[in-house]
Amino acid sequence: MKRLSALEKKIVHNDEYQSPGKLRVVCDTMLQGTGRYLRSCGVDVKIMENHEDHDVAIQSGLKEERIILSSGNPYKKILSHVGQDACYDVISQGAQDQATEVLRHFNVKVTPQDIFSRCQVCNGDEYVKMPSSDMTILSDRKDFLIGSGDTVLSLTSNPYDNQSLSKRFEEEYGIEFSNLTFMKSQAFIKIELIPKAMITKVDWFYVCATCGKIFWEGSHFSRICDQFSHILTLTEQDTNIYDHILNS
Repeated sequence: MKRLSALEKKIVHNDEYQSPGKLRVVCDTMLQGTGRYLRSCGVDVKIMENHEDHDVAIQSGLKEERIILSSGNPYKKILSHVGQDACYDVISQGAQDQATEVLRHFNVKVTPQDIFSRCQVCNGDEYVKMPSSDMTILSDRKDFLIGSGDTVLSLTSNPYDNQSLSKRFEEEYGIEFSNLTFMKSQAFIKIELIPKAMITKVDWFYVCATCGKIFWEGSHFSRICDQFSHILTLTEQDTNIYDHILNS
């Protein structure tokens, strides 16, 4: 009779799969890399910062109803506070293998549309799709704001400042054009982080509506798909990862 390894005994096997977005976890400081991998697969992940101790993870897990991921002695401490159903002891070595273990244990079905469906910076799952032409307008507006030294200007200060343009960005994107912030989250759009040459090379950009970080599809998407090809559920849908979020 085959003897099961400790990891095999921990894996739950059943027919009820769940999507990555349904799994809500918090990773303590020992599993920060694991958390980033899980987030790249679409899991709702809160990652503890280096200065935050395990008590913060416990509080976040209880308050936000997240499963706490930990390992070793810290896991034992967490277990004593929240119980077995509210935490999980990760025993694999290496962030990628640890993420795979978690996905398999919780029976998470990952598809290509889940890859990078969450912002890698803030964990947000809302994106605004924007063509390069409008991104160019935002870039020019940013240059004007920096050059003027003023972040809140009237909408008559330069050729890009007019009421119709301001209204269009507000209605289409939920963006306050005068200071380049999202009206709902008040997050500044981080247009300055994009090389100007890149704006004309990419057809579509995807802006996180929670933190303002700007993304576009590139080799990083294929790399994550390759790393998790052993658990990735392939589909025939001809769509990109961010469009899937926008249309869901």
